[in-house]
This record gives sequence, structure tokens and C-alpha cells, in this order.
Amino acid sequence: VASNLKLVLPGTAILKQDERSECLAMIEFGVFAIEVDATRVREVNAEEEPREASCWGERNMLGYERSSRVTLRAVRMCVVRYVSRDLFRELCQRFPDDAAVLQK
Repeated sequence: VASNLKLVLPGTAILKQDERSECLAMIEFGVFAIEVDATRVREVNAEEEPREASCWGERNMLGYERSSRVTLRAVRMCVVRYVSRDLFRELCQRFPDDAAVLQK
């Protein structure tokens, strides 16, 4: 099972506010900005703040929301792993004990 690993160049959106998505984005490396209504709220360095950088879009991937509430934009080059809803479901079927933990 493979996820989609991408190199995101500076200025490029990682996730876009109000854009329909069914993917989880895990930012593994780089610096990105969090934007709300085209206004930069803050910057996050994935190496210095791994908890802040870890996962975005999980509510979209799980089907709780249809679009992102924020835009994430690469400030410096970022390495992002995208996990689709289909891949997540496949992993839950293959590893039901782990999936049960997520349902608690």
C-alpha cells in the first residue's frame, strides 16, 4: 500500500481553503503558512513543531467535512505525504485492531 509523497515548492498550496478534498496531508519536512481567507495567520516549521505540522485534512478524509477550513501554503520546500480516503479505508480493513482504536 503506497501513499502519495510529493515535494511542494514555495508558494504552492498544500491544501486550499473551501476546496473539496478527500485526503489527509502529513507534512514531513519544510516550512508552511496557515492562511484563513487569504490572510497569513502563522508559519510552521515541520522540524521544529512536528505536532503542529503532522496532519491536516483528517476531517475531510473521514467524511466529516467536505472542504478545508484553511489554506496551507509552502513557504520553503515541503515534503508532504497525502493519504486518500480509499487508502485509509483499505488500511483499516487490513488492520482492524488499529482501526478499532481510532473509533474510540
